[in-house]
Amino acid sequence: MKISVVLSTYNGQEYIIEQLESIRNQSRAADEVLIFDDCSTDRTVELVTQFIAKYELLSCLLYTSDAADDMQCV
Repeated sequence: MKISVVLSTYNGQEYIIEQLESIRNQSRAADEVLIFDDCSTDRTVELVTQFIAKYELLSCLLYTSDAADDMQCV
């Protein structure tokens, strides 16, 4: 069985690390974690990017949208 986690964010810098730590510390690791950010104006994207790099989470993908609602994988 494949486990996927989908997380949607918008200006979530206050709780995003706690959420990511919770996902990372599960007894059964997720096969993929997809994070979609909807044009946050705080440090959410920066914090997620740093977290992914720090723990080398290859199965964790961050997608951001721009003002034109185009999604891009960061």
